[in-house]
Amino acid sequence: MYFIVFTGGEKNPLFDTLMADADIPGRSEVTGIIPHIPESRSKLWEFHHKRGLNRNAPAPFKGIWGKYAADAEMKVEAAAAAHPGETLALIFSNLAMVYYEPATLKRWKERYKAKLFLYLVDKHDSVYAADAVNAARKGIFDRVFTFSPEDADSFGFDLFDCYYSTPQTDGDVPVETDAFFWGTDGGRRARAESIYRQLTDAGLKVQMGICYTEITGKELSGITYNEPIPYEEVLRRAKGSRCLIDLTGYYSGGVTLRYFEAVSMGKKLLSDNKQVKNMRLYDSEQIFVPDDVDAIGEDMIAMIRKEMPAAVYNGEFSPVHLLDMCERYE
Repeated sequence: MYFIVFTGGEKNPLFDTLMADADIPGRSEVTGIIPHIPESRSKLWEFHHKRGLNRNAPAPFKGIWGKYAADAEMKVEAAAAAHPGETLALIFSNLAMVYYEPATLKRWKERYKAKLFLYLVDKHDSVYAADAVNAARKGIFDRVFTFSPEDADSFGFDLFDCYYSTPQTDGDVPVETDAFFWGTDGGRRARAESIYRQLTDAGLKVQMGICYTEITGKELSGITYNEPIPYEEVLRRAKGSRCLIDLTGYYSGGVTLRYFEAVSMGKKLLSDNKQVKNMRLYDSEQIFVPDDVDAIGEDMIAMIRKEMPAAVYNGEFSPVHLLDMCERYE
């Protein structure tokens, strides 16, 4: 079986980074390629792909966009020609499925005798998963994978959580802070500021940035506001901290990257998301979930200060395992 993993990464390279482990010469390739819509038709495309419009059913005449996936089909055709005698497997994230039409994928499936798989990085009911879920309802995919136990039980999806490739950062980074958070507001600002006050009042050194938030004149001294940084820089600063802070936003439907970063780097994690307790490799000595983030106890403060042993991580969340799983359905 030869794999092409479609990430939707042309719009956000982070998703190529997360699936990088699945780019294996001779076995698989990862691509962020998406259909290229002419500027003259971009407004109509945006209308047809409005998330609210497509939440329960696709917009009418949406299939007209399939012809703009010609570059992607050339990649599929080339892979089929280069690997005769092997089953071609096309794996799409729900983020890639924003740009691909079910009719297009159905045609590829028939023309190249391909297997099609979907992996959801958002909850079934999220607006970010609407296009992918619509395609799944049409029976386009041979299997659908989700990180959510609830969605797996409710919709008959396969439970799978291996969508994280450990990113490489340049050189060693000295640990200079006790706790680190850098992210969008998304309804998290009040909790982030509360945590900042509690940890700094306890004498901990905290590095925190809250982005895309309203400037009200009530900002906390010591927090950086509205200065986004690249993911590579987020990782570098995370490596230089003892504990990562993980907060759920109004758009969050599952476990965030902070969990995977903490596990793979051997960092502690302070999270308000009780779902992390159900994740593989969860360890209560490493991952702290207070009952109330506005009342973090002294025991958790002490555990954040405590040194962690060296990380023991063997790629348990690598997307290489997704390829292995898909091969079972050849």
